[in-house]
Amino acid sequence: MTENANGQPDRIDEITNLLVGFIDETRQFMAEQRQFNAKITDDISQLNREVGRLTDDVGQLKGFHVRAVAMQRTGSIAKRLGLSAFHILTHEETGILANRLNRLPDFDVEENERLSFAAADLIIEAHDEGRTKHYIAAEISYTVNRDDVRRAARNAGFLRLLTMSKCYAVVIGCEKTPDVDKAIANGDISWHLISNRAMAPA
Repeated sequence: MTENANGQPDRIDEITNLLVGFIDETRQFMAEQRQFNAKITDDISQLNREVGRLTDDVGQLKGFHVRAVAMQRTGSIAKRLGLSAFHILTHEETGILANRLNRLPDFDVEENERLSFAAADLIIEAHDEGRTKHYIAAEISYTVNRDDVRRAARNAGFLRLLTMSKCYAVVIGCEKTPDVDKAIANGDISWHLISNRAMAPA
């Protein structure tokens, strides 16, 4: 340590050393903080991914369950339309109808629309009191939205062309988005509610 003019230890060196040490410690702390922040960011991203997968899984389970309940209620779905249900089309039968779309004269359908129709959630053959055949095209979701409405209406339209019968578009679910109400009010679609009580385990 150097001495000043009075023969006393020079404090400048001591202060300089303390300052250098403080700067080094600060740099080390900031580096550790950056590492900590990066780890926290990675952990949060991983947690969000896991929560997202869990949310998707729960959504799928709810969707499967509401479909199972709807399949047990085809009679009541038809009854609300003044009909009696007598047959639920299998996916194979719906696929046969979908293939016939390409053979309709003066009618073109995009392949993705045809395939979507072939995978329709539910198509019911029903009859009225005079035994006249009708069809019900239903889309099922826990929360029904405008896409469900569009698919149900489209499927009903395809069925009219294919069968020359009266067809009804129905959406089935526990909840619905606000934009669905307009289609229901206009009479474009029928709404069949499945209550959360019906979704509860037995």
